[in-house]
Amino acid sequence: MLVEKKIYKNVDNEMMEKIKTRLENWCHDKYYNNFEVIVVLYELYNNGVKYSNQPVDIIIKLYKNSIVIRVNDQGKGFNVKEKLNIDTCDLKKNIHKPCGRGIYIVKNFVSQICYNRNGNQVVVRIKENKKY
Repeated sequence: MLVEKKIYKNVDNEMMEKIKTRLENWCHDKYYNNFEVIVVLYELYNNGVKYSNQPVDIIIKLYKNSIVIRVNDQGKGFNVKEKLNIDTCDLKKNIHKPCGRGIYIVKNFVSQICYNRNGNQVVVRIKENKKY
């Protein structure tokens, strides 16, 4: 059941702080790992801005038992299959590089991750985890 939907256009750092605060408040009395939710939000935002070199749009949907985050950017995208197949061996080999770990981290913190064909829109679902 959808509880709340927010659309944020042309997101900048100031707007990100507001989105972060909203998500922290939402997660406060629920079974989410707040750290993981915020890391996912910032990784997706940073990738969109970095590779499109433009502001991104973010849509947050808060459901009773999950959070859905969608990030759209205006960049040319990337080869989704190649980037989603990163494993721990690749990470160890490239550990000293300044980038290349974000998608791997996001994949491990979310229940679902989907990219559009062009690689310039990502949707993730984070389910409540009753263990927390």
